[in-house]
Order: sequence, then C-alpha cells, then structure tokens
Amino acid sequence: MAKAKGTTILALVKFLRSQREAASDALPPHLLHYLDDRVHVSSWYPEQDLLELARAAAPMLGKAVADPYDVMGRVCARDHMEGSYAHLFTGVEDPLAIAPRAFALWATMHDSGRMASVVEPPDAVRVELAEFALPSREMCAIVGGYLAETLRVLGFVAEPAQKLTCRLDGAPRCGWRCRFAVGEGLAAKRG
Repeated sequence: MAKAKGTTILALVKFLRSQREAASDALPPHLLHYLDDRVHVSSWYPEQDLLELARAAAPMLGKAVADPYDVMGRVCARDHMEGSYAHLFTGVEDPLAIAPRAFALWATMHDSGRMASVVEPPDAVRVELAEFALPSREMCAIVGGYLAETLRVLGFVAEPAQKLTCRLDGAPRCGWRCRFAVGEGLAAKRG
C-alpha cells in the first residue's frame, strides 16, 4: 500500500478540523480518527487516506473556488517551502537550481512514484511523475498546484502548471510544464 508523509496531509487535516461538523458528515468512518488524532509530520499514512481526505474537503471550500484540488496543492507547497523545508533552499547560488531541488522532495514525502524535473531554458521547467501508485484527477490537480506555488514561494513569478500528459489518459507518466520568470529577489541575487 502506497504511503504519504504526515507533512502532506497536515494542512488538509487542520482544515477538516476547522470544519468539524461538515467533516464528520463527509468523512467515511475509517477516516474520522483524523479529526482527533495527532498527525505526526514524519510518520507515514496511507496515500489513499490523503486522496479521500481531499475528496471530502473539496466541497467544503465552496463554489467560489474553481479548482479546490489546485488550492490544496498550493497550500501544501506554502507549508513546505515557507516552513518544514525552507532550510533546504538557503544559500542556493543558482536560482535555476531551486525548482529541481524542490521537486526532488517528492521521494521524501511519498513512497511511490518518481518525480523528475528538467529546466527548459529560458522560462520553463518540465516535471514528470512516473510509477505513482495512486493516480487520480484529484492528485494531478494537487500536484499541479503544488508545482506552481512552489516556484512562486521560492521567488519566481510562475504561471499555473500546464498538464501535458496523464497516466489516466494512457500516458506512461504524468507530466506538467511550469512557466516562470525570475522574481525580483532572485534577480537581485543573480545580479
């Protein structure tokens, strides 16, 4: 069974706890424990739980949110890049090395799938996820939001991730392209 680190579900669980009554109604019985049990960021949880928690939370974000899964990915990226993983990017001399380093974190947070990225000069990075055990439209949207927000938080001006390929459509791997520009903070550093 595929597993995900607690750091990938923490923000989602916090949101569900803030909506406890709706979450109690929406969650299947086997996931209700997340409303009370402590989530350990370094512990492993079933990847299926992450997907089911996301599906339960999506309608709670409201109709004003066009893509709730993209939002979930963005929130998770902010938590990671401004919090638990921020120290990994301190002192990086080449700003274009930031994106591949950030996306290499996949292996620390998921025990299935291999994420690889290649900077496509002058203004894009292509990210591919192969052999992920639980492909779904929801996870693809979460990953797309995560990719774009990671770039933004780390100082790039980034467009939404463009989905290029998907295993659910018969491709061998899921792929995204993220277009970016070097933000002012990174430009000054290069300068």
